[in-house]
Amino acid sequence: MLVVIGLIVAFVVLLWLQPWKSRACRWREDRTHDGAQTRFVCVACGVVVLSDGGAPTRCLAGEQ
Repeated sequence: MLVVIGLIVAFVVLLWLQPWKSRACRWREDRTHDGAQTRFVCVACGVVVLSDGGAPTRCLAGEQ
């Protein structure tokens, strides 16, 4: 009985926290890119961003 209650509590906590919505993006500079802007690639979700002011500070996966 306690195992069932523990599984239900764990499931509710996962639904409440929703860890799949906040990715742990890790930005890497693509030094092979030739251009005026710097190209950054997220190794966690694969998003590519061209930037003038450095690496992004948040995950941009849902915006592109």
